[in-house]
Formats: sequence, C-alpha cells, structure tokens
Amino acid sequence: ITEAEIIKLLDKIDIKFLSKDGEYMTFEIPEFRRMDIEREVDLIEEVGRLNGFDKLAENVSYKTDLAAIKEYSTKKMEKISDVREYFIGRGFNEILTGSLLDKNKLKPFTKEMVELENPSSSEMNVLRTNLAYGMLNSVRNNVNHSGKDIPLKLFEIGKIHGFEGRKFHEEYRVCFTLSGLDDTVSFDVSEREFDLFDIKGEMDMFMSKFNIETYRLFYYNDASKGKIGIHISDKEIGY
Repeated sequence: ITEAEIIKLLDKIDIKFLSKDGEYMTFEIPEFRRMDIEREVDLIEEVGRLNGFDKLAENVSYKTDLAAIKEYSTKKMEKISDVREYFIGRGFNEILTGSLLDKNKLKPFTKEMVELENPSSSEMNVLRTNLAYGMLNSVRNNVNHSGKDIPLKLFEIGKIHGFEGRKFHEEYRVCFTLSGLDDTVSFDVSEREFDLFDIKGEMDMFMSKFNIETYRLFYYNDASKGKIGIHISDKEIGY
C-alpha cells in the first residue's frame, strides 16, 4: 500500500496526515478515537481494515518449533514426555486440571496454602499444593456422568506450588488413579473392582520402567497419614 493510499484511507475516518520525517509519517487522531488508537500498530490495523484484510498477502508461517524453546528442550521435559508416553501405553487417559482452587475445598488435602493476594473469585483463591483434589474431582465428574462401575485409568503431570521456608517454589508431580471395574478382558478373569493392589502393581511397573529399583514402601496405620509412603533412601518421594 503506497503512502498516498494510506493518507487517503485514513482521511476517510478523520485521521489527518500532518507530516513526514524520513520513514515516519505523523497523523492527528480525532478526540473520539483517542481511547482505541494509541500506537503505531493501531493505525496499521485501521489501514488494513479500510483496505480489506482479504487483500493482504498470506505469507506468514504459523509453525511453532517447541524444541527451539529452552524449557521444552531440557532433560526434564524429555523425562516428562517419557512419563506421559508410559502411562498412555498402559492404557491411561491424561487429564489437565486447573492450578487455581477454592481454599475451603483444598483444606482436606493439605495443611499448606499458597494464597493469592488479589484472587479473581472466591473459588480461585489459592494455588494447588498437590494434584489429589483435581484428580478426585475428575473421578467424581466421570462417576456422576457414567456410573461408578466405569473403568477409569487417569493420570496428570503438572506443577504444584509451595514454600521452602519463606521462598516460593514450584515443581512437577505425577498423579494417577484407578477407579471402577477392572478393564482386563480375559475368559478366566471374573468381574472385579480395581483395588489398592492394582495401584501398587502399577507403581511397581512404573518404578521398574524408569530403573528406580531401590525404593521401599512404608505402610502407615496412623489415620492421620492414611497412605503407603514410597521412599528412596530416607526421602519420601510419593505415596
């Protein structure tokens, strides 16, 4: 589009050409357009609209090379991809749940809270400190829609948030669940529900797949614990 055409097009909507200095053209914006035309790009948009966007040549590629983005090219992201492929290969479906939660609903799942100073709503006022609530909420929604016997094999890989002393930190976690009837199809296997031993079996296979064979299990009878802890050396890495 030539400079003369630009001046003519903008003049039609009362945007007056004032001067030209080298490569720069200066225009006067009418008072009633000062709220929506503030930058050079706003003027360019007006010219494109008046001239017709359909007349602009389409020579832009929208391909995104994730490997060129630093975060996606790290060993951590490669490992996360391996974990995702493992669970999909085992017949699990991936879910994605929100990081912002209602503090009152999260209370049964954690003592630690990461509260927002200016939450957009009362239902999104804390950051998640684990993936348990989102996972159980997904199970509940599936059960409500399809019944409690539907075989559910779900997993999620996502960031959780917390504090180390006064320092905020975030890290990736993986969470998986089995619910409903066992989906194994065999002539010599009767219908049964998934149980804790299925979870333990999946965890054993997961650890073996990634060559983590030095783990130990701690069975807590304490009601406040309510879990089987997974330890490597003296560090609990999951439950």
